[in-house]
Amino acid sequence: SQGNVVIAGYTTSQTLPGTAHAFQPTKATGFPNNRDVFIAKFNPSGTTLLWATFLGGDGDDQPTSVAVDSTGAIYVTGSTTSSSFPVSFGAYQAKSPGGVNSFLSKFSADGSVLVYSTNLPGMQSSALAVAGNGEALVTGVNFTPARNFVTPGVLAIGANDVSSDTAGVFLLRVNSNGTRLVFGAYLGGGGFTGSRAQTISSDSQGNIYVAGSTAESKSTIPTTTNAFQGQYSNPASGTLCPLNCNNGFVVETNSAGSQLIYGTYFGPRYSDTKITSLSDR
Repeated sequence: SQGNVVIAGYTTSQTLPGTAHAFQPTKATGFPNNRDVFIAKFNPSGTTLLWATFLGGDGDDQPTSVAVDSTGAIYVTGSTTSSSFPVSFGAYQAKSPGGVNSFLSKFSADGSVLVYSTNLPGMQSSALAVAGNGEALVTGVNFTPARNFVTPGVLAIGANDVSSDTAGVFLLRVNSNGTRLVFGAYLGGGGFTGSRAQTISSDSQGNIYVAGSTAESKSTIPTTTNAFQGQYSNPASGTLCPLNCNNGFVVETNSAGSQLIYGTYFGPRYSDTKITSLSDR
């Protein structure tokens, strides 16, 4: 609201400038060329670095999405292979299962305090948004069975099918202090070629919008009556369709993740169509 600019990315640099009072002023130890997340905040004219912090451990850490809430607090999600990635006390998922893992972290507006940080095991997070009450909304691709994270009373499109075990679309809502999963929903789309959520947004009524792409010929991404495009348009990949012949998709749910408000595919036959960004404004 003050016009400051917040950026997030990753670096292998040992000399990228952190600031003295930031949460992690210097790059974490590890191999010299490993990647750490950085978050930095500039003044509105881009002439002053207000602060910069690293976020990482002994492995590779990189973000996929950043968001800012109405108080100026900063949220970042991404992937990590670090066994020493910072995790807060009482976090929703404190223990890393090893390998490539996703994380969700929240910083104070001045970058000095890690408000919370939690693992998201079995997930590959692509995007996040912040609801009006400070709860984080995260989406991406699941590599763990949907039944491992789906909570009662929410959308769970084929969550008990074998196809839900990989490459489907998850939607998580994490409480404001990162200690609990408010809900975990599954929007379908799993299978051999699978689906990928790329972007998420929440409107002033709290409704949640998720968009991305699917190359799954038997896609179960849900659509609504009279949707613009009610079905996936491409045949199975092969002679009739190049590999990864995607359709875009857009899904809207209520704030509780329990009701499908709107869903459509978007993309003609024999082509590769992906949705990479959306806005509810």
